[in-house]
Amino acid sequence: MKKLFLFVFVFFALHASSQTRDWQKTRAWKIYDLRDKKGMRMKADSLKQFRSMVLDDDSVKYFLKGEREIPHGDEPVWMGAIILSCLDSSGIFLKVDVSVYGGFFYDEQFKKYFQVRDEVKEEWMAYLDRKGTERER
Repeated sequence: MKKLFLFVFVFFALHASSQTRDWQKTRAWKIYDLRDKKGMRMKADSLKQFRSMVLDDDSVKYFLKGEREIPHGDEPVWMGAIILSCLDSSGIFLKVDVSVYGGFFYDEQFKKYFQVRDEVKEEWMAYLDRKGTERER
C-alpha cells in the first residue's frame, strides 16, 4: 500500500511540474496600476481592487507566440515588474508578472518563467509601457 501511495504521489508531482500553459488560448488581458514589489507581492484575487486597463488579446498573443520556458535554476533577476492578468482556456483568473526590462514574465499559477522571442522583446516592452502610460492618464 505504501508503494502505491508513493507511486501516485510521484506521478502527480511530476505531472504538476510538467504543466505548461497555452498562452494562445488566454483572453481578457488587463494591465494594472501596480508596479514593482507591491504588485509582485499582490495575490491574484486582490488585483480586482486596483485600476486596470484592457489590453488587446490579439496583440498580447502575438507577443507571447513562441515564448520559451526558462529552465529552473536559470531564473532571471527582477529589477521591476508590470502586473497583468488574463483568463486561461478554462476561465481561471491568472496573474502574470512581467519584467520591465528583460522580456521575461512569470506565470504565478504554475510558478514558471518564460521569455518572449528576441525579435519582439523591444516591441513588447514598448507596447506595455505605452499601455501603462495610457492607464495612468
